[in-house]
Amino acid sequence: MRETIVKVGHGEWQNVTHDTSADPVTAALRELFDRLTYEGYGDRVQVIRHAAEWDGFADADAIYILCEYDDDRTLRGFTKPVTGITGLLRSLGKLPDSAVQVLKAQYAGPGPANGFAVHPLLVPLINDLAGDDEE
Repeated sequence: MRETIVKVGHGEWQNVTHDTSADPVTAALRELFDRLTYEGYGDRVQVIRHAAEWDGFADADAIYILCEYDDDRTLRGFTKPVTGITGLLRSLGKLPDSAVQVLKAQYAGPGPANGFAVHPLLVPLINDLAGDDEE
């Protein structure tokens, strides 16, 4: 059993408990990861999984190391492929419009992102997916 946040009204959210064995959110996450990898954005999958392993946050330094990016590369637009494919899954009816954002830039102040966060309710689902992939 897992909890998911569902939008129930304007600015109102509710926690919903559900069985993950036939969970459409888990299936959509798996499809998101597959599509990201297929389209050449496997590094985003690595970051999402890394963030989930670290309670939902991957700092910028870890991303540069994990993805083997050069120091002069910026992380501007880093979430665009994730957001784009998530939008596609919504339009295909595989995710509800109320689904939470998978990966979000975090800022300590003005300037570049200091890291990226995975929504707390997705962390256990992503970690379960990683466990399934290892089996």
